Amino acid sequence: MARILFTYLLLSCLLSKVHAQSTVLTTTINHYNESQKRLLATNIGRFFYVVNQGQWDMDSCVRYVCKIYNLNIQLPYDETINNGDLQQELAWLNQHNPDLLLQSVPGATREKKIAMLLELALYYLHKPGSAPSDLENAASYISQAKAYAQSLKLKKWLIECDAIAGELYLQRGDAKKSAEAFISIATLLKNDGDRKRSAIAYHQLALHLPYNDASRLSNLEKAFAMYQKLKLREHAIAALGDIVTYYFSSDWALAETKLGELLVLQKQSSYRHFMDTYYVRAYLKDNRADYIGTILDMDSAITIMNNTGDSTLYSMICLRMGSIYMGLGEYQQANDWFFKGIERRAVEPQILWYTNLEEIGRAMPRLNKANEYLSIIRKLLAAYPPQGKIDSMTISLRLAGAYLHLQKHDSAEKYFQPFLTYVEKIPSEHLQIPDIFGLQQYSRLCFQKGNYPLARVYLKKAVEYARGRSSIMSTLEVAALQFTLDSAEGKFHDAFFALRAYLDYNDSATNINQRFKTQEANIRYASEKKDQDIQILKQQGLIQESNLKQARQTRNIVSGGIILLLIIGALGYNQYRMKQKNLLLIGQKNDQLTQLVNEKEWLLKEVHHRVKNNLQTIVSLLEMQADYLGDDALAAVQVSQNRIFATSLLHQKLYQFENVSSVNMKNYLPELIQHLREAFPVGKSIDIQMTIDDVELDVSQAMPVGLIFNEAFTNTMKYAFRDNNRKGKITVSCEKDTDNFVNLLIADNGVGFDATDEAHIDGLGLSLIKGLAIDIDGEAKIESGAQGTTLYIRFKVRSPLSSNRLQ
Repeated sequence: MARILFTYLLLSCLLSKVHAQSTVLTTTINHYNESQKRLLATNIGRFFYVVNQGQWDMDSCVRYVCKIYNLNIQLPYDETINNGDLQQELAWLNQHNPDLLLQSVPGATREKKIAMLLELALYYLHKPGSAPSDLENAASYISQAKAYAQSLKLKKWLIECDAIAGELYLQRGDAKKSAEAFISIATLLKNDGDRKRSAIAYHQLALHLPYNDASRLSNLEKAFAMYQKLKLREHAIAALGDIVTYYFSSDWALAETKLGELLVLQKQSSYRHFMDTYYVRAYLKDNRADYIGTILDMDSAITIMNNTGDSTLYSMICLRMGSIYMGLGEYQQANDWFFKGIERRAVEPQILWYTNLEEIGRAMPRLNKANEYLSIIRKLLAAYPPQGKIDSMTISLRLAGAYLHLQKHDSAEKYFQPFLTYVEKIPSEHLQIPDIFGLQQYSRLCFQKGNYPLARVYLKKAVEYARGRSSIMSTLEVAALQFTLDSAEGKFHDAFFALRAYLDYNDSATNINQRFKTQEANIRYASEKKDQDIQILKQQGLIQESNLKQARQTRNIVSGGIILLLIIGALGYNQYRMKQKNLLLIGQKNDQLTQLVNEKEWLLKEVHHRVKNNLQTIVSLLEMQADYLGDDALAAVQVSQNRIFATSLLHQKLYQFENVSSVNMKNYLPELIQHLREAFPVGKSIDIQMTIDDVELDVSQAMPVGLIFNEAFTNTMKYAFRDNNRKGKITVSCEKDTDNFVNLLIADNGVGFDATDEAHIDGLGLSLIKGLAIDIDGEAKIESGAQGTTLYIRFKVRSPLSSNRLQ
């Protein structure tokens, strides 16, 4: 229960506070390299495109992502043509001033001129939509670039011209010519031995093939394998993400498996924006009623949002939480989440939050607030009318459902018609779960109006369209409606099997529900027996309705009696089996919860222990500094600030990575050294050579090491290079031996100092270094002369964090 409650409170509190992008987001993105920024733009852009069912074209999604993350709009497309010398030209395009770039083309020479023309082609090719004038401009610039490349016989640039031409063919509707272009490029590059560009070509080929083309998946897998072999991690993440998208439209089980593989790959990278992966996996878990798994994935997505300072998916997170509670039958909480999801309607594009507005139409009628819903929705639709066919269709479907709940069949029929027209026109593989629920609703309307044959037709369509993508709740409703139809038409044999299916699915749904309820039993839910009694009453109501319709004929009454006896036996056995499963599940969960509580208590002690020690270290350092203050107080404050920065940077590295008990020196020391270099005016003129191994140190050793580096660098910067005639050089190394010892070396070629000078030997800086070396079970050796000063420390790496360390 602790984990679920913690997650619920975390989501509720954090989501109410992440409305504004923070400086943390800017810092996160600034730490990304170019490949990671490109991945961010294409990955989140593709996510928006898929979840909004193509209501925005892909280029619109990518440009929106570039805008919110402050990325250049050319970045997602120009990897193979941008060699880094077009910064001003790309800035013009980012400001939508292509004419400024065009004016500079005549003055450019050779490869830069070709690159400028192709950047212009990409700019027009990826403008939102496919306006004929934009495509003509793109074709013109491709033609000019290719002619110039041919005149210079530059094979690389001829390939790039053909690749962009392949994109142009597809936008013009010539998929065959586009595929031929990319196949030719991939073959040519493979023969030339350019493995990276060849992998990109196979990836491009796959993305420019139709979804139903059998070779789309094989080319994606080929590109992924090549990226993996070349250790191009961000490229591999992008390719695997496209593989997930492929399976998402056809096989949800495989899609979920691939999402797990994608998360493993993303966690191995320093790329942190993978909350979209957790979101998609939560969507799949939600639809198969794995609500605990959905909650945990949402927890992970929110953690990433908090760590990166990125609230872009806020409205969609609200949508997923509302969907979870809809599946659990907690309609009031679901409704609350959906209303949270429309809070940002004044500042966000409508396409990001509008589904929450649509889902309110599912929750409120189930709260017996259909009339209130109709009043609210009319006001909201007046301010925010649907912007596309899909939203218009979905709103009509929600209105139809409200009228169906109110038993206003004529009004419901009127609003169902746009939905039915939509369903008939689009391929079944593009239908989403809400569409399938809509077919079920219309089947129920037909049943209530007495048109049993038509009800059966639409129920059959719902079953066919949901094949392979059906949620447990959807299947449960299908079975219940099937039983009702068969009973009404006197098909008792079929009705019996439909009821058996209903009981089986209800068993699964109830078990899932009970798992969630067990977590929150003392907070929200009544006893298990009450829920079972309600379920039995529902079943009895269905049986009574069936018996009333069977009373006209003796044969039907006898058959109904037999069915009734079988049902009673099945219910009794079902209750017994459910009780046994619940008892076993409760025992297992209690054991797991006990273990979780122990782990949480231990972690809390460790957090207090670390914070106490770190704060004590800072206080002690400042007290020591006070003993040496003279007139030069400002310099002393600077030294203290550097020491505090070394400590705060350590804490930063701790919360940035999943391992909170150790710090990687390869991530920590270069950033600390760069800060110290910038803190002194002389630092810019000094050559610093670093050799830092991939060394993981426990916090108790990492902090003294950081302070040792701080003191050594501070002394070097202040005293070693007073002689301006020599070229300053500092050598830094942190290397690990095979016997688990670490060797620290800090050397300079400065003026050195007299080893017999007691003022130097007993100064605060060197005294502190020696004391800190003892703290890490090491020994500091200092050598100084005319050729400079060398500090050498050797110590053994301590064992990992354990509860014994708290004693």
